[in-house]
Amino acid sequence: MARPDCPRCDSDLVVPVPSDAPSEHVLELRDGKVPAVALEGAPAHWLCRSCGHRWEPEIEEPVGGSGSAGVDADRPEADAARLGTDTGRPDPEDAQQVEPQVPALDLSGFMDPEDAGAPPQEGISRGEGATTLGSTLRRAREESGRSIQEAAKGTRIWERHLLALESDAPLEEFPAPPYARFFLREYAEFLRLEPAPLLREFDARHAPVDEPPLEPLPDPRVRRKVAARILAALSVTALLVIALERPGSDPVSGPSLGSRAGAVAVHDSAHVPLTPPPVREPSGLRVVLRPVQPCWVQVVSDGEVVASLTLLPGDPVVYRAREELRLRLGNAGGVRLRVNGERLETGSAGEVVTFAFRFDDGEILTERS
Repeated sequence: MARPDCPRCDSDLVVPVPSDAPSEHVLELRDGKVPAVALEGAPAHWLCRSCGHRWEPEIEEPVGGSGSAGVDADRPEADAARLGTDTGRPDPEDAQQVEPQVPALDLSGFMDPEDAGAPPQEGISRGEGATTLGSTLRRAREESGRSIQEAAKGTRIWERHLLALESDAPLEEFPAPPYARFFLREYAEFLRLEPAPLLREFDARHAPVDEPPLEPLPDPRVRRKVAARILAALSVTALLVIALERPGSDPVSGPSLGSRAGAVAVHDSAHVPLTPPPVREPSGLRVVLRPVQPCWVQVVSDGEVVASLTLLPGDPVVYRAREELRLRLGNAGGVRLRVNGERLETGSAGEVVTFAFRFDDGEILTERS
């Protein structure tokens, strides 16, 4: 028997259930499986998993000849009836006494393989009325009378992402895997669908894959330190050479030497700094993200992954690092970025951008890819 649509909400999420099974138990399963008590041939009802409506299957009336009962239209049958012989055709009176039988529904495709004693199956067979996640969304949108442009305007999600959801496109069509799940929830609520079963089906089809953490870049401070030491050694050597050459090139007498020494002393005392040196600010990186749109981020602080999540519009978040911080944005235009108080441009909406910040001798080195 073909699976019908729900007469109340026109949903195609209809499953056969035993007539004595509680509807609440079946709806809690949410995966299409029915307990093993629903054996083939048992009395069954149709149950809508969308609105919970429950009804009996349509009764198939047996085909029988009742219009010509009692009419002596066929002479051989009439003669045979008088003689008490069997003509091989059913008696019209017997045909009228046949009670209609409720058809037994085949529930084998909805039974739990472990409970039914059958070998485990990879999926659930839904017959000819099988629907996919995308077709459920597309059908709900079409039944609501909305176009894809109207749906994009109502959800504030780009049309190409909505079309990707309706066509069961791979996750590569979205900025990042969390975006696809977020868009699915928003789209389901916009279409007045229950998002929980759709999200469970989405998670079952797209198992999360742990991305390897970002490897820190090689530390360039080694070369800088070597160059600084060489420069310091050359400076000291040059000062020593100048100090050794001055007495021989400009000989002076005793009094003049004394007066010059006094002048030098006065000159040096005049340039003695009277104010304390400025206090050096604490070293390190301070990155502030203020999301204005949903944005997936991954933060690696000094080689350790400290965050991998989707930020929603709201209060800013702060991440710190002593030497290096790597930041990956799934929606560059959806956040405002400041590094040690300086505003940085992130990019356009939907663009995936990676930043690398390094703090070296009070300077911030920035790389973008």
